[in-house]
Amino acid sequence: TKFKIATFLFAFFIIIISLFASPNFITSNIPICESKKVGKECFLCGSTRAFLTIGKLEFKKAYELNKLSVFLFTTLLTNILIFIIYLKKKSNKL
Repeated sequence: TKFKIATFLFAFFIIIISLFASPNFITSNIPICESKKVGKECFLCGSTRAFLTIGKLEFKKAYELNKLSVFLFTTLLTNILIFIIYLKKKSNKL
């Protein structure tokens, strides 16, 4: 149960930041990816900018920034919904 709650909170936090945080504040305060420092890209490169772009409902641009971003964002949203349904069912049993 602790794992479920932690996963929910993580997903919820990411979604809320993507939708409401200032893109300039976020991008100016995140560290540079270690892969970028050596001239390479990892599979998560561009995901912060992509999530902020999804927050503006610009899915095509988000996909261009990071190919996995739309899938990952959808997965996080699904996780939140499943957890809410889980809590609702659990509270109905009490």
